[in-house]
Amino acid sequence: PFMPSTSEKIFRQLGLAVAQPTLKDCKPGLLPSIKINKGEILFTKVLTKEEEKEEAVFSRIKCSVEPGVEKLGIKDAREFGGNALFAFESAIVKSLAKSLGKEVWQVINSRARIFPRPAGNVIGGGLHSSSFKEHPVYQEYLLIPKEETFAENFEMIRDVYNQIGRLLNAREVNDEGAWHVKLHDEAVLEELDKFTSAVDIGIDLSSSSFFRENLYDYKTAEYTKEAHIEHLATIAKRYNLIYLEDPLNEEDFAGFAELKRLIPDTIIVGDDLTATHLDRVKKAVNERAISGVI
Repeated sequence: PFMPSTSEKIFRQLGLAVAQPTLKDCKPGLLPSIKINKGEILFTKVLTKEEEKEEAVFSRIKCSVEPGVEKLGIKDAREFGGNALFAFESAIVKSLAKSLGKEVWQVINSRARIFPRPAGNVIGGGLHSSSFKEHPVYQEYLLIPKEETFAENFEMIRDVYNQIGRLLNAREVNDEGAWHVKLHDEAVLEELDKFTSAVDIGIDLSSSSFFRENLYDYKTAEYTKEAHIEHLATIAKRYNLIYLEDPLNEEDFAGFAELKRLIPDTIIVGDDLTATHLDRVKKAVNERAISGVI
C-alpha cells in the first residue's frame, strides 16, 4: 500500500483519509488548509531538489490528507495539540520516504553525513517530577556520550545511567524514567561532573515552568532575568555544559541571545521558545537567539 501500516493507523486514528487517489484527481498546490510548519520546510526542500517523481508523491499525499483535514475543520496546527501534530507530521514524512524508497533522514536532509549524538535523560526535575515533594528545579539532566557509533553511545548512556543510580542510591524514577533525587541543581551537577571523562552533560531547563512574575523561582531564592543569565553562564563554564535547552522564559528571545553571546561554546536550544512554529523559528534565527532547535 502507498502508506506504511503504522502511518495509516495514525491517520485513521486522527480521522484522516487514507485513500490512494491518482494524480489526475489531485489539485495542484502545497499542503493543506492546516499549516504544518515542519512539513512545509521538509516538502519545500524535497520539491526543489528532486522534481517529477517526488512532486507526484507529494501530490498523492496531499490528496490523501486534505479531505480528512477539511472534514475535521482544522485550520491551525495548534488545534491538533503537540502529540497528535507530531504523529501527523511523522506519518506524512514516513509515507513520502517509503514511496521514494528512501530512509526518513534522506528525505529530511539527503546530504547529511554525520550521525547525531544521542542525549539520555538521567536525572529528572521540574514538572516531570512534580509527584515528588523534593526534586531539582531543572527538568532534565542529559548524558551526551562521545563514542563513535550509535550502538556504543547507547551502551554508554545505559552504563552511566546505572552507575549514577547506584552512586546516588536512587530507587525511584519520574514519569520520563529519569532518576528521582532530592538534591538541589548544583549538587546534581557536582555528581554528574564525575562522569565527564565518558560523557558530556546538558540540561533541559524548561525555564518557563519556574518563571513567575518576572522572576525565576529556584525555591531557595528568586533570580531576576539578569541574575538567572549570569548564573547559567557561570555553571555552563564551571561544568563544561555543552547543551542548554530552554534556558529562559519561552517569550524571552533577547534573553536567549544574551546567554548565547556569553557562552558561545554551549549549544543554546529552543523548544518551548520555537514550538515548531515557523515564524518563531525565523525570529529566533534572525535575533541570533539559538544555535539549536527541536
